[in-house]
Amino acid sequence: MASKFTLVISGICRFSDLFFGKIMNKFVFIAISFLFVLPAHADKPAFKSITVMHSELEGIGAEEGVMRRDPSDVIKVDGLYYVWYSKGKISPGYDATLWYATSEDGRAWTEKGQALAKGSKGSWEGGSVFTPNILVAEGKYWLFYTGTSREYKKGGFNPDSKIGIAVSNSPDGPWERLDSNPALSNSDNPDDFDSHLVDDACLITRKGKYWFYYKGRQLGKGPGQTQMGLAIADKPEGPYVRHEANPVIPGNHEVLVWPQGTGVAAMIGTTGPKEITNSILYAADGINFSKTHRVVKGAWAGGAYRPEAFTQSGEGTLPEWGVEIARPKGKGKLPCIGRFDVKSNPMNTRVGTVEAAPVSFQSSEAPASEMFSSDLNFMQQHTPIVLLKDGDAAVAIAPDYQGRVMTSTFDVKAGPSFGWINRPVIEKGLLSEEERKGKLEEHIYVFGGEERFWLGPEGGQYAIFFKPGKKFEFSDWTTPPAIDTDSFRLAEQTATSAKFQHDTELINHSGTKFSVGIERTVKLLDRTNAARILNVELGEGLRMVGYETDNRISNTGAEAWKPESGLLSIWILGMYNPSPTTTVVIPFKEGDEATLGPKVNDTYFGKVPSEYLKVEDERLFFRGDGTRRGKIGLTPQRSKGIAGSYDAAGQVLNIVTYNVQESPNGFVNSMWELQEEPYSGDVINSYNDGSPEAGKPPLGPFYELETSSPAAALQPGQTMKHVQRTFHIQGSKEDLNPLAEKLLGVTLEDIESAF
Repeated sequence: MASKFTLVISGICRFSDLFFGKIMNKFVFIAISFLFVLPAHADKPAFKSITVMHSELEGIGAEEGVMRRDPSDVIKVDGLYYVWYSKGKISPGYDATLWYATSEDGRAWTEKGQALAKGSKGSWEGGSVFTPNILVAEGKYWLFYTGTSREYKKGGFNPDSKIGIAVSNSPDGPWERLDSNPALSNSDNPDDFDSHLVDDACLITRKGKYWFYYKGRQLGKGPGQTQMGLAIADKPEGPYVRHEANPVIPGNHEVLVWPQGTGVAAMIGTTGPKEITNSILYAADGINFSKTHRVVKGAWAGGAYRPEAFTQSGEGTLPEWGVEIARPKGKGKLPCIGRFDVKSNPMNTRVGTVEAAPVSFQSSEAPASEMFSSDLNFMQQHTPIVLLKDGDAAVAIAPDYQGRVMTSTFDVKAGPSFGWINRPVIEKGLLSEEERKGKLEEHIYVFGGEERFWLGPEGGQYAIFFKPGKKFEFSDWTTPPAIDTDSFRLAEQTATSAKFQHDTELINHSGTKFSVGIERTVKLLDRTNAARILNVELGEGLRMVGYETDNRISNTGAEAWKPESGLLSIWILGMYNPSPTTTVVIPFKEGDEATLGPKVNDTYFGKVPSEYLKVEDERLFFRGDGTRRGKIGLTPQRSKGIAGSYDAAGQVLNIVTYNVQESPNGFVNSMWELQEEPYSGDVINSYNDGSPEAGKPPLGPFYELETSSPAAALQPGQTMKHVQRTFHIQGSKEDLNPLAEKLLGVTLEDIESAF
């Protein structure tokens, strides 16, 4: 009978199962996990929009014969808002001085006077000082500004801009220039993006340091080819050191950044590659930016009110308002300062009712330490990695760890890392026999990874983890090298697929020997194939990564594999990053226990308490938060071939499917005992990591999902195939809810309210 693909969420059998009590039954599992990501279409991203509204200001608005432009970000001191700006008598800022104004409400401003004059004639700032910004640090106010030595002339003016700093004990001054000025000059390397000029400082404090974003232009390039860079210092006065990843944003003529959660966001104007113009970009690490939102009628050279800019609170949000360059109508009118407001409802223009747009950024949910790029960089330092890519989606595979999918993402630069990576074990590498004594590595190397190839059964008279004559105790439990320390050979590779092969000899607890050929192919699945496989619509507001593993074992020996002497099975396991809002969901078939077995096996490590497991008529909910060790399993008769997990905070859905096939010999049983029914194992399992006992640390923490093939009774030359497909999908609740309903038979509200 032909195999039939059924939805399943990718599972991972927890190693602590092995360490703390009888191991779970072998099983097949499905899971959907919601993680953190930004909405976009794989081929043609469709981003949510933010609309910016513009209005006039009193006091620093339009004035005949007076130019005001390039406002700083806004700060609030003792109930007053402060802003600094360029002021002069010509439209450009190249013949200006720095002025400032205050306001009680951000709308009616009082110009207070000049803050900083031009430098001495012939100095780096003798031609003009302009484009100011402010940093509040160490009880002082640090005024960053741009200077040029050249006097402005109409037609072909070419500034030689550099950035300096002045400091004061009060926002009202007086300001003292630093002797170390300029704080940032154009690069000496003509190939650098900022070899011509630097301009437009924007400051935040982050990780105990001062992050200085700026724009730069390369020699021979025009204003339309301006890009953004980053320099970082330990002290507000510097020295500021350029980041090696510069330019961090490949465009933008105005620099407006702010802390967004634990990351950094930037509003991009009309300058730069079309892929990023009129948008908001976000970087969990403040460096690797990607687009999250489209901006309608964005601010022009805006300076925002950013109350969390210098607090390092991790609670920064999209600015609700700020000031910008305004362009009065009429010939000969000079620029002035206007106001912008970020609107969630672009139709609501009534003054005083402005609401901040409800913006969801991935980075508040995916700290840099949990990013795919971070995990990839770490792994590449310690083991060979095969990286499969399709657009922004990527899968990282370790040949030395049996062709294991270590982790995946739908945004290779700034997306979350779905697999749990055990960095300390990977960093130490394989130990010598002497070094392994008395350590966990005597029994297993817990490298982690979101989908790995294993073989069963683990326990029982046909176990391959207990040699003949050994007791079913942890001291005698050993993972076969073929699925622990052996490398798989990379046989074929394309941009989106990789095939691995290995040959091994195994012996089970009863003394039966197996000659086994192993083949494992990992293949990325594009959006069209994912929608077809899942039989769902994947709207433009969703981002995803999907991959398939085709896992095969062949009998390469001369003897048949028979039930009475023990059979093998393919066991696919993985480890996922947990979160406080992750809930596993498994639908199951309703019916009497005599026919279908119990609704759930929840006694692997003692009965799972009700605050971690909720069983209803045709579905169950199980926490995947990594706080308490527990495990559950479903019989093949109960399984619908699908399960899932939902992280309500991250809004990511991980789905796995596997090829449900006839199982005339049942499923191997991995319980650590001599079994009456060695082929009555579970087909789907989920494990939640946590402390095995009071005072003992967890292994992860992580949570797991697992699937298994039927027991393989193979004649010489025959092959058993087990295919698992994993999908991680992120989007809004509105976009995800139909998927949860169709695939799992539950709403997101059902999942969120389960516990």
